[in-house]
Amino acid sequence: MDVTTIDKYIDIFVKIAALLGGGWGVYKFVQYRELKQRIQLEVDAKLYKLTLPEEAEAFTWDPQGNCKPDSAKLRTHAVEILLKFTNKGFTRMRLFNIKVGINTMRPHNEAQFDQGDGHLRLTRIFSSGNLVPVFEVEGKNVEDTSFYYIEPGVEQTISYLTLITEPRELVQIYAKFSLEQKRLFPKREIGEKGVYPHTAARTFKVNSDSSIDN
Repeated sequence: MDVTTIDKYIDIFVKIAALLGGGWGVYKFVQYRELKQRIQLEVDAKLYKLTLPEEAEAFTWDPQGNCKPDSAKLRTHAVEILLKFTNKGFTRMRLFNIKVGINTMRPHNEAQFDQGDGHLRLTRIFSSGNLVPVFEVEGKNVEDTSFYYIEPGVEQTISYLTLITEPRELVQIYAKFSLEQKRLFPKREIGEKGVYPHTAARTFKVNSDSSIDN
């Protein structure tokens, strides 16, 4: 076999490899796009007034993802947050990153409005860390093993319970999740693939009996 023939085979092999690589890239892109378009999140919540308020120190997470003590305060209500994920696609999804926040009205005569579009700015009274528990697998990094499976064709509810100080008139539940296939929250929101997180929020009216209306 002469050099020219070998060069032709090498050229054919390189072209085949390039086509296979390109096809795989297109497949992964389409698969990710399908996941992105077919994962739905509905936020719900329940509010309970405690019979005896709890004077307790809790924890919250700042915008930089640092866990810090929330000094001892009178916590009058329990909030149960229900995150309902629906996978309308055909592929099992792994969810590594979920976090929530709770907002309420500011004190009387301290209402604030956004200068850009005029929306009412609530005040954050709680921010969570990553709601996805750490699942340890021997010999593997927990950032790669800690996730929830969301099966196709089903609705899966992830619940979260915490105590808060007394809310005022409105409670807004803010949820955020990422399709990045690696644990990032709460320290980071965007990983190596540049996938931006998705958000959902829902506001509830607090009644005089501490129940909430949608």
